[in-house]
Parts: sequence; structure tokens; C-alpha cells
Amino acid sequence: MCLSSTARSSEGSEDTVIDVWGKKKQTEEHRIIQPGKNKVLSPTQLGGYRTDNSLKKISGFYLPDTGKNSSSSFSVPRSRGYDTRYTEIFLQNALLQDPYTGFTLSDDLDIREFGEMSIFQGWPDNSLPSLNPLGVISFSPVFSHKNDIEIGTDWGQAKGLNHWAILRNILQNDEILFQGRSFISYQYTDGRYQYYDDKMTPYNSSDDRLETRDNNDQRSHKFTHNFKVFYHNWQIWGTLRKVEKQRSIPAPSRLTTSHAREVNANHIAGTNVAYLFSGNKYFLKLGLGLKYHQDVLESYDEDKSLLNLQSAALTATTQSMNFFMEHDYLALNSTCQYVLNTSHVTAQIGPFFPSEISRDNKRLYCAFRLKLTEKTQVQLKGTYLKNSDKNHGNDVATFDQAANSFGKGGGIGFVSALNDQVIYTHFVVNDFPPSLVAQMGNASTIAPNKDLNNEQILHKEIGTVLEFFPEKNIKLNYSLFHDDLTQKIVFVPTSFGTTKAVNYGNFKIEGYEIDANFFKGKWTLNTNYARIFPVNMEVPEYAFIAGIPHDQGSNEIIFTHANFSLGLTSFYRGELSLDELGVKTLSSQITHDFSISLKNKSQTYASEILFLVQNLSDVTKTPVYAYDFKQNSGYVAYAQVEGYPLPGRNYQVSLSLKF
Repeated sequence: MCLSSTARSSEGSEDTVIDVWGKKKQTEEHRIIQPGKNKVLSPTQLGGYRTDNSLKKISGFYLPDTGKNSSSSFSVPRSRGYDTRYTEIFLQNALLQDPYTGFTLSDDLDIREFGEMSIFQGWPDNSLPSLNPLGVISFSPVFSHKNDIEIGTDWGQAKGLNHWAILRNILQNDEILFQGRSFISYQYTDGRYQYYDDKMTPYNSSDDRLETRDNNDQRSHKFTHNFKVFYHNWQIWGTLRKVEKQRSIPAPSRLTTSHAREVNANHIAGTNVAYLFSGNKYFLKLGLGLKYHQDVLESYDEDKSLLNLQSAALTATTQSMNFFMEHDYLALNSTCQYVLNTSHVTAQIGPFFPSEISRDNKRLYCAFRLKLTEKTQVQLKGTYLKNSDKNHGNDVATFDQAANSFGKGGGIGFVSALNDQVIYTHFVVNDFPPSLVAQMGNASTIAPNKDLNNEQILHKEIGTVLEFFPEKNIKLNYSLFHDDLTQKIVFVPTSFGTTKAVNYGNFKIEGYEIDANFFKGKWTLNTNYARIFPVNMEVPEYAFIAGIPHDQGSNEIIFTHANFSLGLTSFYRGELSLDELGVKTLSSQITHDFSISLKNKSQTYASEILFLVQNLSDVTKTPVYAYDFKQNSGYVAYAQVEGYPLPGRNYQVSLSLKF
């Protein structure tokens, strides 16, 4: 078989792409024809190199500030009111998850690092082994049809200095095609900026002062290489990623000092091999994937001012094997994956006994797509998993030695595209088994609980996508969703001075989201709004879940003329309850970002200068009020939630050169 050299015409292009096997890849236009919300983002969009800015423009996504000053400012978002541990992150279709805590094991993911970031809400793409209806983010490498190099520097008052480079290369002849993408970066920041300090008396404004952020520095370097090889009917692709950093652990605004620090190293190595069988009416791909993922985290706090212990060390290592199959015959497409994960975690927390625990995970996932007509589909998904947990070499009597957990889920979706309208709906039932630390404890501060039940979510959603006028320059997306979450797992204090994971209560979260896009000449308008109604069914008279804005939205206006672009983005966060009873509430907040971009392109090079003003109106404080025996009101530092203060007006400059 002679290889076709057809490739993506340029990075971030939305043109239809044909790979070397002659099978159409999913572009943004194709991906919208599925039973759920989805969006594809690239760093070529105005200010798109900042991953956090891109995520903040997604309706229903909310980014709690973590106090970290990473080069991309990436943090795992809360989707539709749920904790960040319910949001899944995929890299090359492989799940990045900490087996210990269950949270996403990803830090400082950069959209430039890979070239494309896909967002799914309600119904992930069938190629991802996930039934998570809450929020899924997938990073995929974008390769070039020619050899090129891109270098750049970003500077920001609060974010520091970040140098980066991208190398894209291609080698081919009549039998083999190799495509590579390498990314390297170095970042440093002292993290110092002014913030509003309420002196821990939010209802007494007379002692409030502007202070300077302290112990907030970070130094990190990163290297990532993605590659893809085609040879006749064989395909090989993979990822190498190494991130190492040292940083301080800043105190939240409620505390005054911190001397805590941490050292983190994250390494990923993975490869996949697939073979293609194809004919006039069928397509079959069989493959094997291998992945190694290690994350090492060491924390130090000599005076115990923040962590309540002098030191802690955690090493989580996961080895994965993945058998996968994709089949396409006439109107039926099917995808199946069988994943074997072995995770080993060692933890040393202060003077306590060291713990060594492991989890063997087996997961079977299958998805089917049946075309009823050219633009009408029914999709089915199912998954089953088993976790086998063990404690190794710990003789503490209260520390359980072994435990098993099982999970299952299924979903059905329907989508139909008629003229300028897409209608979709889906129904999903999915289990979330306990994390390793929730079930096995850590032999020190967290007690084990082998009797935990799975969290279970019942998700229902209906939505539509409309395009107006002959030019189709107005697009409207409306979705309505309802979730029932039962047996939610939370950590509660025990009488022995430790904490323990327990199943607590049932929750209901429902809401709607509206996304609108307008394109006309030199003007672009992107706006979205999300309204969420969360209810803790244990106290149904109070419709509050702490840390979830009641509503939120963003509005982006872009003017483009030749190589010049001007953008103004406004972010709105509605009222946010800080406790389950809604006693203490942060008032709504609006901030603005302003950006100017100037591009220049010739036959030999392309350059861009981007100037960004974040928090244009210099918001430094947020009104807070509480109702107890009498009404109290005052101010706290401006933040996503009360905690790590964000800077006021700050300036950033990004320079890039591609040749």
C-alpha cells in the first residue's frame, strides 16, 4: 500500500483531514454531530496559549484557584457544580488519574504543548474510554505537514517569565511517514503581587490593608515529545513527557505566613501499536498500548505553619496495558478497549508509619454508533471495572490488608442533524468506585473503610444546536441537564484525631447552559451563560452546595483587521455559598481581560506579539455577607473562592516566532 501524504494544512486548521489510511478524522464540524456538548480549542485563537483563559470561556466550567503559578495557569475545572475529582483528563486517549486520591494526576498541561484541547460535557467521544457525563478534557497532538520551529517568551507580572519552543518535523518516502512534535519550556516566577488583606476580620473593613503575596515562587522545566509513524498497514504513536518543578506552597488569604515548599517530578512514557485491515465496506483496527506514569511529590514545612507536619513524601507509579479495537462496517461503528492498570503508592507522612498500597484495575469499555440516516445516529456505551487493593508490609492493626471494589455503567444517546439544527439527548448511569486512600487509608492521618459504597450518578440531558441565516454566521447551543448523585463520598473527622471516608447523602444538580456565537465581517462575538440549581437532599430546604456559583458566564468580543486583532473578554461569577446552609455568601463578581495581537507573516517566517491586560478594572476585593443573629457584611480578597487571592490589574506580553 502506497502512503498518502495528505495532512493537516496548518496547525489549528478546521479543514477536513484525511490520514494515511484514507479514513476521515473528526474535525470540529464532525465532532458536533454527537449526543452531547463538545468544543475544540487551539492555541491559534486570540490569547489561546493560556489554557486557563480557554477553559474559563466554557459554559459550566469553573476554575477554583489553587495558588499555583504554572506557566499555563492550568488547573482542573469544576464542571457543572461538581468537585474537580469528577473531571477527567485524557492525554492521547489515556486517562491521567492519581490512583491514590482519585483526582486527576496532571499539572501544568499546556495547550501549546499538544496543539489541541477537546472539551466534552455529557457525552465523551467514543474513542475515549469514559462514561463520565460531567466533564472530560482531552489533549491531542497536532502535527505539521512540513518541518518548522516555533520559539517564544511569555512575561507576566504575576506569572513570571516562561521560555518555550516547539519543533515539528516530518520524514516520508513511498513506504513510511514519520511525524513528530516536541515541546520544551522553562518557567520562573517569584509570584509576588499585591492583594487585599482583610486581617481575618471580613466584617470589619477598618483594618483592611493591601499586602504583598509571599512565599509564592516557582521554578519548573518541561519536555514533551509526541510522535506518529505510518508503515504500510502499521501505525505507531506515543508520548514522552517530563515535568520537574520546585515551588513554595503559599498560604491562603486567611493565613498570614507560610514557609512550606514542595518538589514535584512527573514522568510519562507511552506507546501504541495498531494494524489496519480494510476493504471497500469495512475498516478494522487492532492495537496494543503500553504506558508508564510516575509522580513524585515531596512537601516540607519545618514550622508546621501550613501543612501541620514537617514533611511528607508520596510516590505514585502506574503501569498500563491497553488492548483496543475499532471496527467500521456499513452503518455500524464500534470501539472496544480492555485496560489493565497496576498502581503502586508509597507514602511517608511526617513521623507516622510509612504506607505501601497498590491497586490492580481491570476495565472493559465498549461503544457503538449506529447510523440510522446520514445525519441521524444512535450511540450505546458500556463499561465494567474491578479494583483489587492491597496493603504491603504494614503491620498496624487497624490498617486493612485487602479490599475489592467493582463499578459499572451504561449510556444511550441520540443525535439528529436536520438542515441548520442539531438535536441531541442522552441518558447515562455510571459508578465512581472509592479511591485507594478512601478505601485503604494511609496508616496515619486517614483511617481505612472497606465498607464504602460506590458513588453513582444518574445523568439526563437534552440539547440543540441552531445555525441562523444563509451565511450561518449565528450559532446557538442550548442544553438542559439533570443529575442525581447518590452515596457521595466525603472525609469526616473521627474521635481518634484522624479522618475517615464515609458515604454521605444524596445530591441533585440540575441546570441549563446557553452558548451563542456570532460572526460578521471583522467582528466575532462569543457568549455563554450557565445556571445551576444544586440541592443537598439531606437538607432539601437549603438549595446550596458550598463553592458552586449559582450562575456564571462570559462574553468575548473580537475585532480583526488584516493582521491586527483586538479582544475584550468579560467574566461573570454569580453568588457563591461558602457553607452548606448558605449562611456565608460571596457576592457576584465581574472582571474583564483586554488583549491586542499583531501578526506578521512572510514566505519564510511568521511572528506574533500579544499584549494582555488581565483584570482590567483592577478588582482586588469581593463583598461577603453572612446571616446569623444579625446581618454582617464586609470584604475579602478577590479570588475564585475565598482562599488564595488573585492579583489585581496585571500585564502580560507574549512573543512568538515561527520559521
